[in-house]
Amino acid sequence: MNAYDLVLAVLANEPNGRMLGRTSLQKKVFFLKEMISAPIRFFPHHYGPYSREIAEAVDSLVSAGILKETVESFPSFQTPWGESTRYSYNFPGNIQSKIIFILEEGLGERIYSKIRKALKKINDCPEAKDYKSLSIAAKVLQILNEKGEMKVNDFPKEAKKLRWNLNTNDVKKAATFIKGIGLLKEEE
Repeated sequence: MNAYDLVLAVLANEPNGRMLGRTSLQKKVFFLKEMISAPIRFFPHHYGPYSREIAEAVDSLVSAGILKETVESFPSFQTPWGESTRYSYNFPGNIQSKIIFILEEGLGERIYSKIRKALKKINDCPEAKDYKSLSIAAKVLQILNEKGEMKVNDFPKEAKKLRWNLNTNDVKKAATFIKGIGLLKEEE
């Protein structure tokens, strides 16, 4: 399983068939990779864990015409997300069912079924619709992965070391999401 498989699987399983934002795409792939133990590397970045492999796979899939990238530009003061450019992704034409078939054949139905179930868990959570919530949850999980078990009050200090801003309320909300997708045990 590689970055291309994960990107295609995430997009093929989007509830509305369209992914709004590079950040959302990166974070959903991050959570998927954590849930299925995929060998993709992520490192701390501005909006949380980031993978160059995933970014390169997206660019290659767009260049090959397998993904359609739409770029919208806005005056930054008018956007709720604080950025002046937003990228969205979907499959051109009606190739989504073909992509799913290729993934099932290439990965095997058992593995692809596991991926589909993991993505359903992610997409069923309200946080999946908001890139900021996904970003915060990914930051919390990244810190947990690096530091192990921690108290809620310790997260803001660890986040600052990575140039992230988290408060304890963010951490608590993120923990609920992370538990909901099965990546955090109740007692943590």
